Amino acid sequence: MKIPATLLSLIYHSTVPRYRDEMHSSLDRTFRRFAIDDVNLQKLNQKAIPTAKQIRDAAGDVDHAAFEVRSGTAGGKLKLTKASTDLFGYLAYVLAAEISKGMNVPDQPGTGSNGIDAGFLTQLYLLVYSSVYRDANDASRALPGASNNVKQSWDAVRDALMNGGAAFNDLLPYTQVLCEKLAADFSSTLWPIPW
Repeated sequence: MKIPATLLSLIYHSTVPRYRDEMHSSLDRTFRRFAIDDVNLQKLNQKAIPTAKQIRDAAGDVDHAAFEVRSGTAGGKLKLTKASTDLFGYLAYVLAAEISKGMNVPDQPGTGSNGIDAGFLTQLYLLVYSSVYRDANDASRALPGASNNVKQSWDAVRDALMNGGAAFNDLLPYTQVLCEKLAADFSSTLWPIPW
C-alpha cells in the first residue's frame, strides 16, 4: 500500500516499527520520502507555510529533547515542550493548507493501527487519510472523552475533508487545536520518534 507523503504521515509512521527502523539509516532520505522539501511545501500555496528547514530543525530539536528527557537530563522536559510545540505548530499550518487545497493522497485502511500509538495520533491520521474511518467517526464517536474544543475542531476538519476542503484561514484554528493536543500527548508519552 502506498502511504501519503506528508508531514502528518511522517510523524505517524515514525511510530510504526517497520518505517521507524528505516528512518535511522538516512534522515535526508526520510524527509524526501515524505515530501518534506521546499518545492512540495510551496505547492501548498500559502504564505504562512513553514520551510523545510524549519520543519527539519524542529524535528531534530524534538529528537534531542526527547533523548534528554529519557536520559534524565535537567531541563529536558522544558526543551521538549518547546520543541514539540514548534513541530506540531508547523504541522497545524501544513495540515490546514493540505486540506484547503483538497487532499490528493492514497486512501488508507479504515481501521486498526500498525503503530504503537493507538491514541490520538492514529485517530487523526485515519481521519485525514481514510475515507472509511472518516465516514464512520464524528467526534462524539471517535473522541467521547475529549474537550468540546477538540471535538468541535475534529468535526470541522472532518466536514472539510468530506466536502472537498475549506478556506485555509477557516481551517487553521481547528488544525491548531488538534495539533496542540498532539503536542501535549507527545510531551507526556514520548512516542519513540527517531529523528
